[in-house]
Amino acid sequence: MEKIEEALLSTLRDIVPYACEKGMKFHLENNVSFDNIYWEIEDILRVVKKAREESLEVYFNFDIGHWFTRSEKGRDIPPDFLDEMKSIPPEYIWELHLNDFVPKKIIFHPPLINTPGLLEPGILNEYFAILKNILKPEVVILETAFKTADQLSRRWELLEEETRYIRDMM
Repeated sequence: MEKIEEALLSTLRDIVPYACEKGMKFHLENNVSFDNIYWEIEDILRVVKKAREESLEVYFNFDIGHWFTRSEKGRDIPPDFLDEMKSIPPEYIWELHLNDFVPKKIIFHPPLINTPGLLEPGILNEYFAILKNILKPEVVILETAFKTADQLSRRWELLEEETRYIRDMM
């Protein structure tokens, strides 16, 4: 793990200055647990902190749907799972990815309207309160994937409905 982390930091030393020079914000996003590495919040925070200690402008792109995949590796998703987000230093956040995951069925990025996943309306309201009051990201990317023929045929209608739904919560 130490060798992998040092290789990652070495890569960051090469590419982050280039990204900054081009006016880009460089992010590390947490993996899905199936990648077996860097899927837990503390793992990414550790790397971002080390990069920041070297004056590298690196941000953490927390993808909550990716984090939910921990359930497929035998790790619990605690009932108060949004509290995990509060451990992320706000200065490490610029952009976040918002999407859901359906444990046991392994469905990535289902539409958030009528979701079979974990991001129910009450949870989403709390999620947005954390973003607004604590993390304060500049950008939130909503990631939705259509998996069925019905969803695909109704994609524009579903996207409009989902957009209204999210705007109302925000």
